[in-house]
Amino acid sequence: MTDVVVSEEENSGDLETQAVAEAAKAEGAAEVHEESAAEHAAEAEAAAELALAAAEANAEVVEQITQSATQAELAAADAGYSRDAVMEALSAQTTAINSLVEELRASRKAAEPPKEKPKQTPDSPPAGKKSFGHRYYGI
Repeated sequence: MTDVVVSEEENSGDLETQAVAEAAKAEGAAEVHEESAAEHAAEAEAAAELALAAAEANAEVVEQITQSATQAELAAADAGYSRDAVMEALSAQTTAINSLVEELRASRKAAEPPKEKPKQTPDSPPAGKKSFGHRYYGI
């Protein structure tokens, strides 16, 4: 096996340079992250404002829908009252028509000439009476 001897003087300069380089990298990364965080914060703020505007618009829509639903319920109630009024009117009209039909029948019956009794012919017996006539002649 080979022994490697590292002197402290050679490594100390390199370690300092590496530490400075690593610190510079970390500082640069921190600046990039800070800028990125600021951009994201601005985007988040814009998104929050947009969400707030959308929520306000939704609240207005919900209020309009609630008003529309109330108006629809009132219209349905009015339609029910109208339906009942139409049914009552139809019932009254049907009753009136039936009454007029009965009156018309009664007036037609009253206007009919009286039914005449069948006229008696000289060869026929009086209506309603049986004739015992002559058996010989078959009458």
